[in-house]
Parts: sequence; C-alpha cells; structure tokens
Amino acid sequence: MIHRYAVPLVLLLTTGCVVWMREPDAYRAEIVERVETRDETVQACYDALLVRRQSEIEAEERASQGPYADIGPVVSARVNELQGNVVATVTVGADTGKMTMAVDAAGTSAPPEVAQCVLDSMDALSIAPPDKREGTVTLAFVLQVGQRPAQP
Repeated sequence: MIHRYAVPLVLLLTTGCVVWMREPDAYRAEIVERVETRDETVQACYDALLVRRQSEIEAEERASQGPYADIGPVVSARVNELQGNVVATVTVGADTGKMTMAVDAAGTSAPPEVAQCVLDSMDALSIAPPDKREGTVTLAFVLQVGQRPAQP
C-alpha cells in the first residue's frame, strides 16, 4: 500500500515544481523586452514634463521681462535643459520575478525630474515565470526634446 500512494505523490510533486533558470543572454533579452513595453509610458511622462515646464518658464519670463518681450529663445534654451541620458540598473528578484530599477546618478546627465519619469514608468514590472536567479541589466534611456526614447 505504501508504494501505491508514494509513486503518484512523487510524480505530482516533481511535475508541479518547475524551476526556471534562463540562459544569461536570454534573461537579459527578456528583461530588456519587458522594459521596452514601457517606452510609450516614458515618452508620455516626458512629454507632459516638457509641456508643464514650458508653461512655468513662460510665466516666469513674462513676469520678469514683461508681456511684450521676445521670450522664445530663452524658453527654448531652458526647455532644452530637460534632456539627456538616464542610466538605470534593472534588477529582477530571484523567485519573485519582480523588477526594481535604480538610477545611476553618476552616469545620468538628465535632470532628476527626467530620471523620475523613467522610474515612475517602470512601476510594477515583472517577469513570469520567475527565474531561480536574480537578473541585473544596466540600461541607458536617451530623452531629447522632439525625439522618441532610445536605449543603446
């Protein structure tokens, strides 16, 4: 009797537990693919930031230079300061698949509010099924006025 119940139980336990261990290149590619699903979200956040900052800059310049001053070049120059690279490390938790992102301040040339757009856009990303190992990838997001985000 013990053998009759033991075999199905062993089969059930071995078939119900699948341990994922991706190859490093495939793991990296999957992480990048998941991050790329948020490109439009990053762009929307960045576009909203540009519009908001342009309005703020225009109001500041009008207040300081008067309603009839030519503020166009000053506004353009100040809005162009809101661009650059955001270097971030994406880490996928072992056994959970939950992705977290941290900005590398030393490698990032974009202002903090641009980096925050990237971070906010990556909220709640995960990989399923989760891998048995932690995965880490460093990515660079290039955000420029008038261009779509790029990842070298």
